[in-house]
Amino acid sequence: MKKKICWILLCLCLIPSNMQAQKEMNWWYFGYNGGLDFNATINATSQEGKLTSGLPNPVVGPLYTVEGCFTLSDHNGNLLMSSDGRTVYNKNNQVMKNGTGLLGEPTATQSGIVVPAPNNPNKFYVVTMASQEKPAAGLRYSVVNMDVNDPNDLGSVELNTKNSLLKDGICAENVTVVPHKNGIDYWLIHRTGDYFYVWELTDQGFSVNPIMYKTPTLPIVKGLMLGGYVGELIVSVDRSKLVNFCSQIATIISTDFDANTGIISDIRLKLVKPDATFLYGGTFSANGEYLYIGNTNLGNIKTSFKIKYSDLRAGDVNLSTLAPTAINYRLGPDKRVYGIFYTGTAEYEKRLIVITDPDEGGNDVRVFNAFLRGSSVYGLPNFAMSFLSIAPQAIPFSCAGYEAKLAVSIAISAGKEPTRLVWDFGDGSATKEQIFVHGTTDYKIYHLYPNSGKYTIKVTPYKGTTALSPTSFEMNITDCSIRSNRMFRQELLNKN
Repeated sequence: MKKKICWILLCLCLIPSNMQAQKEMNWWYFGYNGGLDFNATINATSQEGKLTSGLPNPVVGPLYTVEGCFTLSDHNGNLLMSSDGRTVYNKNNQVMKNGTGLLGEPTATQSGIVVPAPNNPNKFYVVTMASQEKPAAGLRYSVVNMDVNDPNDLGSVELNTKNSLLKDGICAENVTVVPHKNGIDYWLIHRTGDYFYVWELTDQGFSVNPIMYKTPTLPIVKGLMLGGYVGELIVSVDRSKLVNFCSQIATIISTDFDANTGIISDIRLKLVKPDATFLYGGTFSANGEYLYIGNTNLGNIKTSFKIKYSDLRAGDVNLSTLAPTAINYRLGPDKRVYGIFYTGTAEYEKRLIVITDPDEGGNDVRVFNAFLRGSSVYGLPNFAMSFLSIAPQAIPFSCAGYEAKLAVSIAISAGKEPTRLVWDFGDGSATKEQIFVHGTTDYKIYHLYPNSGKYTIKVTPYKGTTALSPTSFEMNITDCSIRSNRMFRQELLNKN
């Protein structure tokens, strides 16, 4: 009888609790020439005296924006482009060919986002959002063409698609993108007033007419224009939750989202306590269980906020305070949450705030003074969440001389499907390959470790000949000699 022991369940899945970005988020440009490079990390000591490793390297960026900003890198972390909504910059931080004159606004909360075209690796949609003071500009897109395999191709904006209209009239300065569950297409989402708008993006382009979902009626505040409803629209990494912050009316909109159908459902409005009246931007934790929210009440910033998402959905209107405070937060590719500060004082605009344990509720918040090379203002980059996550969930040993069963469950965001998985078992034996089959989520492989010891297993997804980010985990192979009845011992050792 073949000896097999099943010990490990490994999850490669697009879920926030165990994400590993394929580096499309590794370059951040924001504020007045501010920037962070997650490819080249550094160590630094916080003002609390805590040495922190793996922090992104501060860099000088090309943007000069009060609010909206967005960047995109390839799956290896190489910068492709950045923008403030008006100008597109190439990977050399120079103005891209035909890259000026877009109708987004740097003063829009989310001035735009870049979306890779389905089934075309050399085409990108730059979606731009006007400020609510410029209703004629609205929500638009422009196509960028770039041969991503040619290092000399810096990209160009198509003149015949430049500023193509998606929605005219007043817009509430928010936009986000959610990868479709089919692994190819995308959903573009926006909210203005009492309606969410959802467009599907396929290889044929955007759907002509958006599907609209009505929210409960938002509060009306005398003397406030639409700006009272302006705030960031964010999505959890598992694509199941949407949140929209409504500045100045102390309201958070939360919804369920179906990444397979694009359906928004169970929309809930929650008024929060009075000193949170300038809710503006924020982020989910990687596991989707917590929200971290900035406060833009300039001149009177007392704190920023956090809340457990399940508490918000259950009707809790009390936000917990975070200190030191931030004006905005964003989830990093390393699962930490990063915050910026702005009061018009240079000292604070160089500060980086890092929440090292956002999945556990954000109890370890560290401040790094004089960290940024540029200056922060309100905005942090807007991204289409795109992750390949690897999460070992293991009984940490198997038995020498018996085959261990390694199982994986895989789900990839749009356009990120690998063609194969390569297993390195860490014992000097030959690697093994598995072909990735579209629509198949569960894979398993067996390997026999003849000797006891601790081994590092590495699983590397490949897209063609290009290796994507691998994951590694340790497995302890133990001498499982069992002193017992011979028949009972054999049954135990061969039990899957």
